[in-house]
Amino acid sequence: MLHKTRGIVLGFVKYRESSIIVKIFTENFGLKSFIVNGVRSAKLKKGKIALYQPLTQLELVIYHRPNRSLDRISEARVDAHCHNTGLSFRKTTIAIFLAELLGKTLKEEEENLPLYHFVARGLSTLDRLETHIENFHLMFMLELAAHLGFAIPSHRVLNRDHALFDTRDTRMASLVDQLIAGDYGQYVQASGHERSQVLEILIDFYRFHYDNFGEIKSLQVLKELQQ
Repeated sequence: MLHKTRGIVLGFVKYRESSIIVKIFTENFGLKSFIVNGVRSAKLKKGKIALYQPLTQLELVIYHRPNRSLDRISEARVDAHCHNTGLSFRKTTIAIFLAELLGKTLKEEEENLPLYHFVARGLSTLDRLETHIENFHLMFMLELAAHLGFAIPSHRVLNRDHALFDTRDTRMASLVDQLIAGDYGQYVQASGHERSQVLEILIDFYRFHYDNFGEIKSLQVLKELQQ
């Protein structure tokens, strides 16, 4: 049966000669995997592969049947309310990192509108921001944690149960609290090294809550960009 829904691409893997299996966080059905035929053939579907780059927001018409591991897409186009174009290298690097993070943490195959709308609004904000994006991924991670069920209202949560950094490090505690209280695009003074420290702390915190979290492949590139 055909259904209309919006979706956020998390990534894809190649399948056979010209197809892909793409993972999409949909507005109405949660996390879904779709097989898309022919998109890697420039002769048959020129430019279609661009629709399935990480964190592209799409308007979809899909064939959805419950309890199937793979569905198919009837129609796909970039969400009319989003741009998804012209991202700087810095924004693209952040987007790849967030897509990998979301791929490790979004597990539900059912509707979760608050979580979907949080992610969609965040990505639209990243697309729109022109300055002060250096802390975007940290603020996103702090807020995402609440939607995933392990909120971080202050730096104390990171120490109370997990002791992820020395409680005597008042600078790090203050920086975490400033990021929690801040808004996307707001300037929070921090060196690249300090942002990398906060990033490592937050990743370790996520690992406490997810079995088999594993490594984030894009992490090193993101950390180098912060220096």
